Amino acid sequence: MLRSRMKNVVLDLPPEWSADADALPLYVRCEDLRLEQVFINLIGNALDTIASCDRPRVIVELDMRAKTVDIIVRDNGPGIPADALPRLFEPFFTTKEMGHGLGLAISSAIARDYGGAQL
Repeated sequence: MLRSRMKNVVLDLPPEWSADADALPLYVRCEDLRLEQVFINLIGNALDTIASCDRPRVIVELDMRAKTVDIIVRDNGPGIPADALPRLFEPFFTTKEMGHGLGLAISSAIARDYGGAQL
């Protein structure tokens, strides 16, 4: 679904993963399909927002700590209007012309279900 749009996505993996993908296994307590849904929603939104940029870029970072993993998705799009920020995770709220407003609400609910949070 996103594969054809991923050319502008940079994975910023921790240094421990530099050459050997098996060097440090990563375990996240979350059903794989639900975690995949979070990634699809976050990366998909970032890709939508950079569509009109001259030099589009999405960066996905993993910040691993002793008992947590932070998943950070950043882009160089125009940003979110300040008045939209308080409603960003509400169901059916969207800033897109062609959006249904469920992606971030679903992602937020999945994160909460597994002890996580959105920042």
